[in-house]
Amino acid sequence: MCPTPEDPSRPAAGAAALRMLESRLDDWVLLSPKESRLDARRAPALRLALRQALELTGRVLLDLRRVRRLDPSAAAALLDAARGALGRGELRLFGLHAQVRATLRATGLDALLDLYEDLPAALARTLPSPASAPPEGDP
Repeated sequence: MCPTPEDPSRPAAGAAALRMLESRLDDWVLLSPKESRLDARRAPALRLALRQALELTGRVLLDLRRVRRLDPSAAAALLDAARGALGRGELRLFGLHAQVRATLRATGLDALLDLYEDLPAALARTLPSPASAPPEGDP
């Protein structure tokens, strides 16, 4: 009997479930983990939730107000999602506690991720549409 490949739509064996609230806000998917800790056991579920949300609309807001601790595995899941969104969508994080910010700063991810204080700030930032962007070389 041949082993079957893992289903990419499900977290790996041994991964912990991630309780997540999901809602729509205009053309954004708003994800709010209900966990206070995002760690190596929950990183696969976080990665999956972010990938599925990005596939749905291409625009994801991640509410981290409940998250008090973020380990490097979960931070890597955030980076994977941000890379997956490049050129195809957006991932914005808001509501980061000091410990979460410290983890992102220590890993250098604070410079690579779109971080905002709160939901209004995350929604207020608008990107120019390609038609309204100045041509390359213009100031």
